[in-house]
Amino acid sequence: MFQPVPERPVPFLVGGNSPAAPRRAAELGDWWQGVMLTPETFAGHRARLDELSGGRPVNAGARIAWDGEGRDADEAGAKVGAWRAVGAGRLAVSSGELGEVARRMRVLAGAVGLSAPAARS
Repeated sequence: MFQPVPERPVPFLVGGNSPAAPRRAAELGDWWQGVMLTPETFAGHRARLDELSGGRPVNAGARIAWDGEGRDADEAGAKVGAWRAVGAGRLAVSSGELGEVARRMRVLAGAVGLSAPAARS
């Protein structure tokens, strides 16, 4: 049982990189998420999703691993910008070592103009 019942339909995300994933997202989903792709490869999948959806709006996002390369805000911002340029509406980021996650997320947040909470001592 799902309680409380949402007032609006819950968006349905279809993830994956197989040829079937964009097809399923185009037919049934609200979102498609590519996993561990390059921006260039994502762009090809995104174009296929748009073709398959027949004009029905389906959002697209990506899940990436970020090991902290581009440790400053300018480099991180360029990385995020590359994803924006190919139509990624959301970017899920896995950043590895737990001890580095907070620092890396602060760098990314600053790079895209979000304010991140101060580091805890």
